[in-house]
Amino acid sequence: MAISQKQFAAEVFDAGENVVKFDDIGCMLRWLTGQRKQAAAVYVVDYAGREWLEARTATFVRAPKVATPMGGGILAFAGRAEAEAAARKFEGTVAAFSDLLQDKTAWNSTQSR
Repeated sequence: MAISQKQFAAEVFDAGENVVKFDDIGCMLRWLTGQRKQAAAVYVVDYAGREWLEARTATFVRAPKVATPMGGGILAFAGRAEAEAAARKFEGTVAAFSDLLQDKTAWNSTQSR
């Protein structure tokens, strides 16, 4: 998939080092929960700094009012302070990656292509 806006991008590597790219974190979450095998690595882009982060170390903001490419409304941040500030600004909630994987209501409104 082509990445339309880097600040919302995500990618998953499988054990064979194949990569699947996403232009919305919500789409990546849906894809991950539908897989039978574990991902070897999952990366997201820091919304503020536009740098790649390992998803398990990132802090996320669920902000439905933010228009992401596929409507997922999920932003990733390198630090908790930045995520909390964004949550206040965008009227969202802060979450860890594991929370997002378990809470399908966080991303199930994301449209699929």
